[in-house]
Amino acid sequence: MDFLTIVAACAALVWIGWFVLRGSLVGGCLAVMIVSACFGYQFWHADGGLPLSADRGLIGLMAIAYIVHRRWGFNDPKPTGRADWVLLALLVMLGISTFTHNWKGSATSTPAAHWIFYWLMPAMIYWIVRQSPLDDRTVRRAWGALALFGVYLTFTALAESTGQWWAVFPSYICSPTTEFFGRARGPFLNPAEMGIYLMAGLLAALTFWSVLGRLGQLILLAFTALTLAAVYATLTRCSWIGGGLGLAVFIGFSVPRSWRRLFLCLSAMGAITLFAAKWDSMWNIKRDVNLDAAASEESAELRPILAEVAYQMFLDRPLWGCGFGQYDREKLPYLADRSNSSLPLEKVIPYVQHNAFLALLVETGLVGMCLFVLLLLLWLHSAWKIYRDPRTSAAVRQSGIMFMALVAAYLPTALFHDTNIMDGANLLMFLAAAIVSGLAANAVPINTKKENSSLHQRKPVPVLAAQSL
Repeated sequence: MDFLTIVAACAALVWIGWFVLRGSLVGGCLAVMIVSACFGYQFWHADGGLPLSADRGLIGLMAIAYIVHRRWGFNDPKPTGRADWVLLALLVMLGISTFTHNWKGSATSTPAAHWIFYWLMPAMIYWIVRQSPLDDRTVRRAWGALALFGVYLTFTALAESTGQWWAVFPSYICSPTTEFFGRARGPFLNPAEMGIYLMAGLLAALTFWSVLGRLGQLILLAFTALTLAAVYATLTRCSWIGGGLGLAVFIGFSVPRSWRRLFLCLSAMGAITLFAAKWDSMWNIKRDVNLDAAASEESAELRPILAEVAYQMFLDRPLWGCGFGQYDREKLPYLADRSNSSLPLEKVIPYVQHNAFLALLVETGLVGMCLFVLLLLLWLHSAWKIYRDPRTSAAVRQSGIMFMALVAAYLPTALFHDTNIMDGANLLMFLAAAIVSGLAANAVPINTKKENSSLHQRKPVPVLAAQSL
């Protein structure tokens, strides 16, 4: 056994060395996202000050590979944009807010770990991907990998919702003791996050529509129907809204301009009709196996109470907030005070804020929330830029549409859940934003870019850098 272990270790070192020297950084970062989903903390972790898991070790490998590629000139350095500076300011602000308060937190919530794993590491992935060579082939393969991951998530969701547990992997998803059991949660064990990833896989697949033949388009339509069924199987209202909105944005920007207004009007009318006809059943839907429809209705009724608590906390500390990761402790005096509200505040004692923007507003004040909103707007501007630029290729324009649709699918969930504490949500958004930001930073068509730009000089990129996924 010892001999086999040594052989396996040597083989692993050889593969790691090959990847560090010749591997694609974009492909490696996509692997981080997939490993984080399927083989992350829930699958295996080593306890300690900062728990170690497979995906977190892989991020360390990606950092080493980036340093090697940069040292040898294999990457594609791009000028720092406004979004990058805003992201840096947000990270610094969150770090200061974390370590100037009780950064150790409790056994169930550690602010320092949240800052590192949910913000700092996704930002590292963002920077590595943004500074990597991005051409049509790399972009196509990146979206292709995300689409294949979406296939896995779709069939996992359908198997989970129909009780076909033999087809569900990893096996920890099948445990009836986990939260939200009975809904499509996937490896995330969170139906809201599952909805975002399902739509990301679908939108990535739809970027190939224009290059597929008739048979390929029929298969893609069938996959779209299955993915939408999987989104429905999450039994999460914000995922339904996000799925419809994301798909509408993608189709709306993809159809000819003369048809766009008609399509958007018909989509809006259809959505209003659906909500009007099914409002009661959507509001009182039975979701979890262990919860009834009344619990589902109560879940929706808790959000105004949480918003009231957030508003009262914001009034006391409007600029810098109560401290990153400090909500669970700082909310208690407000929940005990009945003088300013007649709402049943005791009902929300076990809950965190169910809104990503309000959570940042409470913990980091106007500074933190405004930086986050500005970051999203700048990323959307980059997506709009490459979509509107007539000089870019079809693959690049489709990437712009894909990101705008992904944000549209993400926002409803962010408005009803704190997506910033979902393990993997920021990683997905930062990775997709890195591709769009990197493409926008090229400023000229990828396939026709001159080596000597009038804006800035770049070193010639060796042949190895042209390797894609």
